[in-house]
Amino acid sequence: MKKEMSEMAHWQEEFPYNLSLFIPLGDQIVDWKAAFAFFEKTRMKTGKVKNLATFTSFKHELFNEVERARPFTALEEWIRKTSKV
Repeated sequence: MKKEMSEMAHWQEEFPYNLSLFIPLGDQIVDWKAAFAFFEKTRMKTGKVKNLATFTSFKHELFNEVERARPFTALEEWIRKTSKV
């Protein structure tokens, strides 16, 4: 995974897929600032969209938190928004 993280950190091309990041701001394992910087610098291929959802009081595993319905709802909305079905 470190290899892939390094590759993505140096990604120069337009990202060819829709992208959504779900960032728990209380995470003590992953630096949310680095994730935000990645999101900001990522250029999207024409017609593709990116989305950033942040969760203030959430820790590392936001889909396992007590209030996990919030990120699951955000994920469902993202899928519905970007789905062609």
